[in-house]
Amino acid sequence: MDLLDQHPDGFDLKVVLKPRRPLRLVWTIGHPEPRLPGDVGVPGQTGDPETEKVDFRMQMLDSEKVRLSVSGQDSQGNPVAVPGTLAWSVVNPPEGDVVTLSDNGDGSFEAISTGALGTAAVTVNDDVDGDGNPEFQGSISIEVLAGPVTAIVVEAGAPEPR
Repeated sequence: MDLLDQHPDGFDLKVVLKPRRPLRLVWTIGHPEPRLPGDVGVPGQTGDPETEKVDFRMQMLDSEKVRLSVSGQDSQGNPVAVPGTLAWSVVNPPEGDVVTLSDNGDGSFEAISTGALGTAAVTVNDDVDGDGNPEFQGSISIEVLAGPVTAIVVEAGAPEPR
């Protein structure tokens, strides 16, 4: 059947709508760089980062920070704009904050280690239609490891008879 059917008094136009390709969020992770004394972020909620669903895992040192951003891809891997509002959050272990987040003001965030060791989960949600239920979500697990030796500490026990 043709898209245009001719009738005695004109044409009927038939429009075929194809569903939009689903959108995927794609992480862009910068190279970890030294954390500066003035680098502070917003602490997250306390939970169990080990049980969070994550897209992938990374490691950084306790003296580093890393830039995080997301972009959109359709189901065929083509770049597309990310619609809606992105909401970033971090879940730290109950023992204390391992990572804080700092908004760079350009849609990206920095995950900043606090100096404590452990694992945190950073999540970004995209609520496209603004109904409070995110249509897209991505998470990354960040394990913070001890850095290289910078000092040697000598400890003495209590004196005892020889």
